Amino acid sequence: MNRRDALKRMITATSTVVILDAELRQWVDASPTRKSLEPVVKERILTPAHEVLRLRLVKEYIDKGTTFNVFRSLKIQNRDGSWPNIDYGDTLSLPWKPLQHLSWLREMAVAYHSSSHAAYHNPLVLQGIERGLNFWYTRNPQAYNSWFELIGKPLALGRILFIMLKELNADLAKAGSKHLYDVDNCPGPKGKLYPASTWKGANLVWVATQTIYRGIINQDNTDIQKGLNDVTKEIVITTEVEGIQPDFSFHQHNHQIYNGGYGLNYLTDVCKWAERLEQTEFAFKKDKINILTGLALVQSNCCAKNLT
Repeated sequence: MNRRDALKRMITATSTVVILDAELRQWVDASPTRKSLEPVVKERILTPAHEVLRLRLVKEYIDKGTTFNVFRSLKIQNRDGSWPNIDYGDTLSLPWKPLQHLSWLREMAVAYHSSSHAAYHNPLVLQGIERGLNFWYTRNPQAYNSWFELIGKPLALGRILFIMLKELNADLAKAGSKHLYDVDNCPGPKGKLYPASTWKGANLVWVATQTIYRGIINQDNTDIQKGLNDVTKEIVITTEVEGIQPDFSFHQHNHQIYNGGYGLNYLTDVCKWAERLEQTEFAFKKDKINILTGLALVQSNCCAKNLT
């Protein structure tokens, strides 16, 4: 079976997103069978990889749904996009209070895209989200805790941006992407950057996720690949201080066994990326999947023992 026959069979037999190279893309456009394939081709052919990934991420949030009272939040939102009941000057509390602002904007974004929600495609909701983002960029609340400042805050912002990417003013989305980091440009104390070697395990995955989000928002596959390289380089068996050990225990913060906590977060987040990237040019290699499988089996055994 040649490539074209294989493609036709794939298109007619599956509902999976298909990523085409330039040669096949040209053939599909010129093919006399294009019209007969149109119903199944229309929404899942010729889709750039970054958009396939964005749509899969958006679907995760839409499927979860939201019961957030969007219109009440819009009613009390200040004209500058802030909310009167959030302490934006807080720097020390745990959880960090200003993060509530981004949480509400994300819920509004999910509601805007949920056909069963009263806020679905409501222009007032879009305006409220854009006001909220403009305020956030201008106010730029700061957290003393480095996890909230360098991980929690950027990740929360990135989720809003990729959900609303097609509706937001382009400048607003681009401005937001500048708040998303990679392992080489995380700001540290006294204006210096943290060394890339600072980031390990779950923390590395969280920073790399920002880089992937940035690539999606800017439609830049180079950024997506960089983030994924940072994620997958940790999926190795190591005898170093941190990471996946030969017995599939997971170490973080020196030689602490962290199959729960950081280890569970690491496994969950990396497995989600493996699933999101299936059948794209970014798909995980088989050796990485095998290592994650071993880690998952040990993780499940640990949980089972703790429950008995």
